[in-house]
Amino acid sequence: TRLADIIAPRAGPHPELYGEEAKSALEALLQSATLTFRETAPRDRWGRRFGRVYIGVGTTLQETLIKAGAARVRPEGDDKTFIAHLLTLEEEAREEKRGLWRNARYRVFDADKASSAVGAFNLIEGVVLKAVAMRGRVYLNFGSDYRTDFTVTVATRSARQWKKDGLDLLSLAGKRLRIRGYVALINGPSIEVTNPMQIEVLTSPTTDRAARR
Repeated sequence: TRLADIIAPRAGPHPELYGEEAKSALEALLQSATLTFRETAPRDRWGRRFGRVYIGVGTTLQETLIKAGAARVRPEGDDKTFIAHLLTLEEEAREEKRGLWRNARYRVFDADKASSAVGAFNLIEGVVLKAVAMRGRVYLNFGSDYRTDFTVTVATRSARQWKKDGLDLLSLAGKRLRIRGYVALINGPSIEVTNPMQIEVLTSPTTDRAARR
């Protein structure tokens, strides 16, 4: 079973990564409440269930973990309202430095320092220098050299659908964005975005200040 739309640190040999604390927070909730699982998408290729876990009536395990700073938002599903709510809870937890947000490992990385974020799920923020569509993909370039600077890529098919839904990727040049996802090293740090909620357009000074804390 996978909890939809969040990612929590894994427990392991590196306590500085907050994995044990996240595990303890989850175990405490599992032992102290009546939980109900509701699938929100078909099972994945490994047969794992994917959905939300409700604590009593109304509140989800996802909300509780995000609010406590025991997990981060990883948009995967189609319920944009629910994911937007999780993002708001995450921002509050980050601003107040709850849980994992006290650990510099989970900071929001600046786009010009994204090489430090390679190899893990991370949040990266910066201004898009150029947005282009070519060879079946849309590229959001955050620097002048695509071979070394941070880049976001989206399949053209997805980009077309998102434009119909109100997110025009090619209009994002000059905008400050917060991107979340697995950071790979492909001609510099790169995130392949598969869900539009992985992209946050930062428009207010308050949001920007909170992101950089």
